[in-house]
Amino acid sequence: HLADELPAVARQRRERVRAVVDRCAQAYRRQFVGQVLQVLWESVSAVSPQGWEMVGLTDNYLRLQATSARDLRNTLTPAQVIDFRAEVGLARILTLAGEGPAPGAPSS
Repeated sequence: HLADELPAVARQRRERVRAVVDRCAQAYRRQFVGQVLQVLWESVSAVSPQGWEMVGLTDNYLRLQATSARDLRNTLTPAQVIDFRAEVGLARILTLAGEGPAPGAPSS
């Protein structure tokens, strides 16, 4: 019956559209790997012996995570995007104002 087939067709189309959207979003995020972006660090996801696990947003709304030697909430810093494996990218915090390179930052 046609009425029974419509929900299945709609579900299949939604799944295909969602897959395309996910691929496009991942391609968009991956184009920033290797670039240095300004990040507003918003929260701490964990504190470990390696440091503060900071989570923040870039000016183009990419969510990044990085480790810092101190709490950087409400601080804007440059960070190099290392990788995007999911919706949250991995980053390396670069030089903080008045300090040397952050831990893990490449040396000059």
